[in-house]
Amino acid sequence: MVPTRSDLMHMTREVTMMVRKIKEELRYALFSNEPLSNVLERESPSSSHADDDPDNTSTKRTERENYTEIIGTKRMRAVIGTDTRYLENASAYHDKYESLLLLERDEILRLYEHLSQYRVKVSPFPGNDGGRSGGSAASAFLYAHIVIPGIADVQPSLSVGDTCLVRPVEPLQLPAHQQGAKMVFDPSRRAYVPNPVEIQCLVLRIVRGRAGNPDEVVITWLSADDDSALQHAWSYYPPDRRLFNVRFVPGTHPMERCLTALDWATRLPNSVVDSLILAPKEEAQLALPQYRDGHKHSEAAEGKCIDLGQYSLNEKQHAFVSICLSRTIHPSLNRVREPMLLTGPAGVGKTRTLYAAINQILDVNPINRILVCAPSHTAANVLTQRLGENLSEKELFRLVDSDRGSDTIPFAVLRFTRRDQSGGAFILPPIEELLQLRVIVCTCLDAHILYSAGLTNATLRAWRKCLSHSVQNLMKKCRLSFDGDIRGVDEPHFTHLFIDEAAQATEPESLIPLSVVVDPEPGAVKVEIALIGDPRQLGAQVYSSVAAESGLGLSFLERLLQRPNTQAIAELEEKQGGAPIDNIEDLLAYYNEDKEQTSVFLNVNYRCRPEFLMMPSALFYFDKLQSAKSKMISDPEVTSRWCRELRMLEKARPRVKMEDEDAGDASAGMPRIYRPHKQDMWPVHFRGVVGRDVSVALDSFPGTNSWSNLDEAKEVSEIVLALAQDGVSPESIGVMAPFRGQVVQIRRLLRDVGLGQVNVGTIEDYQAVEFDVIVLSLTRSTAKFVEFDIKRRAGVFGQPKRSNVALTRPEHLLVAVGNPNVMASCPIWRQILWFFLRNGLWHGASGSKGCAGLELTDSLVYSTTGTGDVIDETMITVGTLEKISRQTEAFDKDSIEAIVAKGTFASGGGNEKRETKIQAGVASNSSASAPATRPATQPNPAPPNGNVTAGPAPTTAQFRGNMQQPMPYPYP
Repeated sequence: MVPTRSDLMHMTREVTMMVRKIKEELRYALFSNEPLSNVLERESPSSSHADDDPDNTSTKRTERENYTEIIGTKRMRAVIGTDTRYLENASAYHDKYESLLLLERDEILRLYEHLSQYRVKVSPFPGNDGGRSGGSAASAFLYAHIVIPGIADVQPSLSVGDTCLVRPVEPLQLPAHQQGAKMVFDPSRRAYVPNPVEIQCLVLRIVRGRAGNPDEVVITWLSADDDSALQHAWSYYPPDRRLFNVRFVPGTHPMERCLTALDWATRLPNSVVDSLILAPKEEAQLALPQYRDGHKHSEAAEGKCIDLGQYSLNEKQHAFVSICLSRTIHPSLNRVREPMLLTGPAGVGKTRTLYAAINQILDVNPINRILVCAPSHTAANVLTQRLGENLSEKELFRLVDSDRGSDTIPFAVLRFTRRDQSGGAFILPPIEELLQLRVIVCTCLDAHILYSAGLTNATLRAWRKCLSHSVQNLMKKCRLSFDGDIRGVDEPHFTHLFIDEAAQATEPESLIPLSVVVDPEPGAVKVEIALIGDPRQLGAQVYSSVAAESGLGLSFLERLLQRPNTQAIAELEEKQGGAPIDNIEDLLAYYNEDKEQTSVFLNVNYRCRPEFLMMPSALFYFDKLQSAKSKMISDPEVTSRWCRELRMLEKARPRVKMEDEDAGDASAGMPRIYRPHKQDMWPVHFRGVVGRDVSVALDSFPGTNSWSNLDEAKEVSEIVLALAQDGVSPESIGVMAPFRGQVVQIRRLLRDVGLGQVNVGTIEDYQAVEFDVIVLSLTRSTAKFVEFDIKRRAGVFGQPKRSNVALTRPEHLLVAVGNPNVMASCPIWRQILWFFLRNGLWHGASGSKGCAGLELTDSLVYSTTGTGDVIDETMITVGTLEKISRQTEAFDKDSIEAIVAKGTFASGGGNEKRETKIQAGVASNSSASAPATRPATQPNPAPPNGNVTAGPAPTTAQFRGNMQQPMPYPYP
């Protein structure tokens, strides 16, 4: 039967209504208290065959299949499956990240279900509601705390502002009477009937238990009068029956603010979206910015350094500050320039460089105002404390959401905040005071407060423009003459935006501060934006695997570093007279189409000893890191102390040696610089333990599966106890493990021996934190579970970012405990195991087949950078830092030139290997090392400080191998 026109129109309307309903359901799922899967399974009220199907199973199945099919194909595959670099416009960008946020919200709701507690006590205590009631009545409100063992260790963790739904287990006896079909409550009546009640509260803070005390959650509670009524209603029950069921619901503020920023992005002109948010297409020719004074080239591009006086900065740190000052002096008028990027590992001085840039910008022009953001409150508080050393309360403001309690902010930061008259809730200062502030510090999410308050560059410019027109019209009415224009109308209120730790924020989070400062109006002076962070370490915490793999786990900073940049290669080749680019440092110093440098990579580390940087530099930073700590360690007492601790640990377990190592047969065919050799002065110790990992559930949370390894936990406890008994302060020791179950296990063992003050946490807890001693438990002892960990993005095996953080946290001593058999199955940790073995740092269990199957054979190929992606048992990574140290300490007879002249070595970067001749004069971190010579066709000289890149670098052909592939990170 051929459908008629009316049938087609009816079908079209039904499809339209279905799509509209799906969008409404998805929106509802975002702000509801139930997972998206539950929303999709709800029965449709428009079922027309309910009588034929009593159970309605066919209707449910059809509806569920329709939803799944439409969402899976149209929203998931087509929208989130598209790489952000190839999105056509802001609308597609909005749809992609909105879908990812929905997926993440649904996963968090599902995980929060495991946090529910049943039949627990809720203990009210006197307090106030943090000023949320606005006035003296706040004192009438109470707090309450719920004892929940292990709540501080769960993932995802509770956040301030989350909803806590408290429901009495027993129905309350409330005064009421029946009126028709309704129950009417009347306090004057004496008839009491049972009624279910649910109390909605807010999470104020999570208190970790100390000295054997359990963890607690502090929540808002009822007023004193309501609490008395509640206790009176329970008077019919004995105290042991006055219990509650508790359910936690994640707050909607983060999602709402991210969605608002995405909506803002859709209203931007296409030119702004293409140049600032989306990666510019390879063939796109962006117009050069117009400057107020005709400036064309920055001082940084001309190689000039600015004397910063009190700030002691190295050359690259100077370069970034110079870029910031150059853009400040010569702002852009017609387009927002691409963000400035400052990257590098922990300890290279990113924060110091940021402070220097901010203070210099404030000194250049008194009207400059800066918005400084960070993903976390901890980072924002640190920024405020450091900036507060030079700025007063009238110049610096720490913006905090009113939902946060004042006890969550450090005392030194409170003086830079504003609170209401009762001293409770945080508020915005008056508009007159707010406009006079020079620096505002907040989290990326809290920047939405400025957007909601209208304190944005676009809104303030519109107000100034209206004021200008009003003044001109008023002068005309008064017959007053006016020559020229009113200045300052097109000036931005916020001249600069700095986002610190930008690699730890999702892209929608980074858009929130952008919505405050970006003004797309043509002719208006544009804001300057800078992103600071290290994309090689841990990024934003994303719990949905699909959302993380589809782009939500990639920060804005990291995506900008991965943009295709073939135009940069062509320009650099032209600049070098047609000579091919064979040094990654040339790309690090890339100047954009306006001849301005946009990215600076800091590689001189001032915090870690060189031994802690050897493998991270080779595996994660393409052998670019240099250490300044070795020159600063001049106190023989400090050196001998940690060597004494190292000798004590080494005596506890025998050293693992290769077969016939002492006789020299195993390494006779290799250069002496690579042969196994015991390093007595390197403060690194590996303890091999072949234990058993078991799945465990955290306290009070039966659905939160984690992993623990009792054998490794006991070994870690013995190591920490031995260090503490030898005089090492327990507060200076940090113990980390990749799984919460292992953290809880180790914490219990340490408390049993009186070492509860030792810091124990996951690797995520140690991001941007350093300790004198780090003891790392790898936990995993079953190789077949590694693939499962990689899919779940858990553990350290197959996780380069998490491994990088774990290896770079110590300042004086690093102790790793793990199963060598499992380590040998991972590309990254196999290279680290080789590092322990060849330097005599491996003690304890040797694993199966002796040395976990590691053998020195003639087929081995040595590299300065590791692959990190593919298991290549013939590749051994030996970085430049390690080669220099081994040569200096043990092999003075063989110079680097003589070793390099013996043959050709492979240098792998990425997924491929290539053969490259290593020239004499390989770069080093030693001032005595001669700089590497460049061919005559490459006129660019070596850096003035003599720090030349070690090892061969990627060639132009490799970058051009696939034009669609992104350029590597700046390092790379």
